[in-house]
Amino acid sequence: MLNSIGYARMDRMIGAPAALAYVREPAAIEPPAASFDAAFSSSS
Repeated sequence: MLNSIGYARMDRMIGAPAALAYVREPAAIEPPAASFDAAFSSSS
C-alpha cells in the first residue's frame, strides 16, 4: 500500500549516520558557567 502512494524507505547507510548526528547534537552544547538563578539574584 505504501508503495502505491510513492512512499520510499530511507536507506540505512544514509539515515543512520544522520540520525546519530542529530541525537549527539544536544550533547555538544556546553552549559553556562553561571546558574540560571544567579542571573536574577541581587548582589548589591
